[in-house]
Amino acid sequence: MRPMFGMRARRARRILAVSGMAAALVAGTAVPAFAHASFPAATAFGFAPNTSGGTGAVGSTPPYAAATAQTLYLRVPFEQTEPFNGSDDTTVDVQVIVPAGWTSPVCGAAKKQLNDVSTNSTNQPGADAVGWTCEVLDVGGHKVVHWSGPQVVAPQTSNDSAQFFVFSVTTPSPTVQTTYNGTGGTEGFIVDQTYASGEAEHWIPNAAFPGTPPTGSTTSVASGLARTVAAAPLPPPDITVTVPTFVVRGDKDATTFKVIVTNGSASNFAMSSTDIDTTIDVEGVAVADPITPKSTATKTLKPGKSGAFTFSWAHGDSLLAGDAAEVTSCVTVPTSGGPVASCGTVTTPDGTLDLAVTTSASTLTTKKTIVSFKSKITNTGAVPVLLRSSNVDRTVEVDDVLYPGTIVSKTDPAKRKLLLPGKSVSYAFTSTLPTLIAGDDVHVQTCVDVHGDATAGDNCSLVHLDIAK
Repeated sequence: MRPMFGMRARRARRILAVSGMAAALVAGTAVPAFAHASFPAATAFGFAPNTSGGTGAVGSTPPYAAATAQTLYLRVPFEQTEPFNGSDDTTVDVQVIVPAGWTSPVCGAAKKQLNDVSTNSTNQPGADAVGWTCEVLDVGGHKVVHWSGPQVVAPQTSNDSAQFFVFSVTTPSPTVQTTYNGTGGTEGFIVDQTYASGEAEHWIPNAAFPGTPPTGSTTSVASGLARTVAAAPLPPPDITVTVPTFVVRGDKDATTFKVIVTNGSASNFAMSSTDIDTTIDVEGVAVADPITPKSTATKTLKPGKSGAFTFSWAHGDSLLAGDAAEVTSCVTVPTSGGPVASCGTVTTPDGTLDLAVTTSASTLTTKKTIVSFKSKITNTGAVPVLLRSSNVDRTVEVDDVLYPGTIVSKTDPAKRKLLLPGKSVSYAFTSTLPTLIAGDDVHVQTCVDVHGDATAGDNCSLVHLDIAK
């Protein structure tokens, strides 16, 4: 233990520096220090060495980002006035008690202090101090970063001693910007400094957060130990978008469909149909048809709840038999990294398309040369199919020679029919043939022309008509 006269001399100097605190010192309570442990940021040198960790106010560094690994430069200055064992009474032990919420501390170097023209006359970490070691301990439920090293030996001076201590630590994730200084329910960094003489300092960030002073130490407030962390970014809303399967009403000029938005977040999510961006591809080609919401009113989706948004797709009569549409709807969700789209997609129809054809025709004679015939189309697949009479290819042959005459449809070729699975539709046609003679062989064939048909072999049907007198 250092002789008492040395401690009296040092404390006398502090009493001069901090007027009116003598009674507090004698009582052993926390007092502001003349030179103190801190995480310095020199404005005259680009806020080095701690360029973040402040409050972000004018003249201060920005706060640390939440939940990030940060490198901290702790300055624990030499402030002794009396030598010990013939040399400067330099620091030989430094312990940093890491506040609750700050995790994964990792040791760094103990460094000398540099203050010259290269640092614009500011105190900055210099070269590594020789002989120092560091370890991370678990003490009383806290992580403690512990450095220890030798006293300098004359002719070395305090300038050769360790005065900067480097370590990294992961910041907490506060919901609001928070200064960790031992107030407002926070903990702050506490530093215990021991000199070669055994004299010890217990540095605390705030008098309200005294920690556990080592026996015989002097407790001093070092407000420069306060560190500030920015609010953690809110987790992005967990939004799921689904487009339920729907039937494209190609037989109408517009089709109605719904978009389901589900809020998997822990808080409400407000949106309207105007927040949904929908694109439609038909047979792989984007269409520019109008997509109109039924309502633009805002809906507030509670956690775990869904909302349905109805739209009308004005496709007119542009769709063809067998066309498949891919509908993609997206909701843009704000995140800390920028907006992200949550999307849902459906392809409709989504299933097997299969049609079967049966042809029937009226009888012909040498005197009756107008042939009437029908093409009955049955949907044997699993999805609706849009049809027009123009989807039916029809041919008439007389004695294996293709008849070039006109075949007239009795159904308006522009009329659209949505043929549901298991249902049939018939299209009627007529054709006037040339003079027929007994024994002529007339072939009437109809075929349905729909791309994507799963079983093309039953898409045609042929009837034979023998000409009688």
